Amino acid sequence: RIDRSSAVAKFEGAEATALSPWGIRVPPGERVDQHPAYLAGEVEVQDEGSQLIALACRPADGMRILDLCAGAGGKSLALAASARIRISRRQQSASRAAACS
Repeated sequence: RIDRSSAVAKFEGAEATALSPWGIRVPPGERVDQHPAYLAGEVEVQDEGSQLIALACRPADGMRILDLCAGAGGKSLALAASARIRISRRQQSASRAAACS
């Protein structure tokens, strides 16, 4: 992984997100999934809302967190990146749960 300023430097036209201290915004049409930084595992795609939820939870090392609205896993991914925690994920919607498998 790389820090935010390094990520901004790797994507032409990218800028830091307004609210999350972790995120960057890339120009429309940018194929992040084909960018060398993504392919090398240095960055991952995630919406700013998931990052903000993780910040609001203030996870600390050793915590156990239950995500009852797991969806595709964006919040869980952000939480796991911010501290050494254990996460249990549940999705109540059968159609959304199937999409996550």
